[in-house]
Formats: sequence, structure tokens, C-alpha cells
Amino acid sequence: MKVIVQAVRERESFVQEIREQVPDATVTWDTRGDAMDTFVESLAESGAGPCLHLEDDVILTTNFLFKVRQAIAAAPA
Repeated sequence: MKVIVQAVRERESFVQEIREQVPDATVTWDTRGDAMDTFVESLAESGAGPCLHLEDDVILTTNFLFKVRQAIAAAPA
């Protein structure tokens, strides 16, 4: 599962905190001051496989990826 973080440079320290729990996260940076452009860029980055989109100000629970994978596995098909 790919994890994409939509972020602004002002919150780069937040992104570093996210990467402590999700080291392989891809970051799409807002370069135009337009959240919709950043979201569209994130959608393009996600490709065809499973993907989780996060914003840079999210506060992750302990063992975040483990809990997400458990929830996905338990979800009805």
C-alpha cells in the first residue's frame, strides 16, 4: 500500500514526524498555494494500486501502519 502525504513547506517538520512512522511515504508538495492542485498531483502519484492519502497535519496513532493494515484486512471485500 502506497502512502502519500499532501504537504506545504511550512509544515515540513510535521512531514518528518509522519516519516518516522511511515518512512516510505511519498510527499506531494504544494507548489502553487492551491490545495486542489496538490490533491490532483497526489491522485496522479497514487497509480492503480491501493493508496492512502494523508495531509501534513495528521496526528498518527501509535503503530499506525499496523493498525491500518489490520483494518483493511478485516474490511469486507
